[in-house]
Amino acid sequence: MFKIEDYSDAELEFKRWLEDKFPRAKNVNFKKVWKDKELWILEGDVTISTGLFKYESKKFKVQMTLSGEIVNYEIFEEA
Repeated sequence: MFKIEDYSDAELEFKRWLEDKFPRAKNVNFKKVWKDKELWILEGDVTISTGLFKYESKKFKVQMTLSGEIVNYEIFEEA
């Protein structure tokens, strides 16, 4: 079983999940990544393509288990 050991593993797993869930997401910038008991919490900004030359920047907050499962996420308007 895969276990997230440090922040770089958490960032990589989130990027994989994001590519599957939101294929138009680009340029993920992490602002905060920390471990709280049995969860990794990631906050940052993501750019989402909305058209041929149109992009929106949004903030996100994600909670992920130590095994890499996303248990809660929020994507906010305008970063």
